[in-house]
Amino acid sequence: MRLHKLFKPNWLSAFILSLAAVNTSWAEEYIIGVEKLNFLPYYSGVDDEYFGYARDILDAFANQYGHQFKYNPLPVERLFLAFINKQVDFKFPDSPNWQQSIKQQHSVVYSKTVAPFVDGIMMNPKRMIHSSLSFKKLGTIRGFTPWPFMAQIKRGDLRVSENNSISGLLMQTVLQRVEGSYINVAVAEYHLNNILKKPNTLVFNPDLAHDKGDYFLSTIKHPQIIEQFNSWLQQNSAYVLDMQKKWNIIGP
Repeated sequence: MRLHKLFKPNWLSAFILSLAAVNTSWAEEYIIGVEKLNFLPYYSGVDDEYFGYARDILDAFANQYGHQFKYNPLPVERLFLAFINKQVDFKFPDSPNWQQSIKQQHSVVYSKTVAPFVDGIMMNPKRMIHSSLSFKKLGTIRGFTPWPFMAQIKRGDLRVSENNSISGLLMQTVLQRVEGSYINVAVAEYHLNNILKKPNTLVFNPDLAHDKGDYFLSTIKHPQIIEQFNSWLQQNSAYVLDMQKKWNIIGP
């Protein structure tokens, strides 16, 4: 009887420890590579901090499943290299349309939609034009690709001026150094209203070519976590929509 009493606590302790091991097997630290850019309301990765809509969504997912996410802000081009070289576990934002030729050499797995977007031309409302063919000089963020205008750019009909910051890009247009800025519309409006304090100085021109789509979370290393994240997005669709409304995310 005494032997049974001595054995039972040891067996119980071992059982509890085995359960703990199972429960924490998913609770690992993962590095999410993010853009070192103030891209609010979607995200801001400047000064080695990360916050905004994307942080709210990813942290909510991590908290539910016990994951620990560490966010590593990198310049856009360096982030892509870090991702394909597997120096980070995940990348956000990402899209199957970005860097397709290089990604073909890797097994990249994408999540379901994390956030919708509209990219287009922000212009002076008093200088609106209605044809992309009459557009001569375009501003954009360094490392970003103005997809709807690539044919004009390759023909040499459209010059591109790159800028390292959102505010700098928008001020190029405000000061008429470029005819318009190709940028995410929600991001442009956020910066004009909250950072530059110049609301309605520039407006979206829907008559010119623009792009609609979605931002995704991607990985090469952990497809099982993407599958888990997809289930979370589906089960928490109401929360995701509430966060999009909170941050004034503009969709297609």
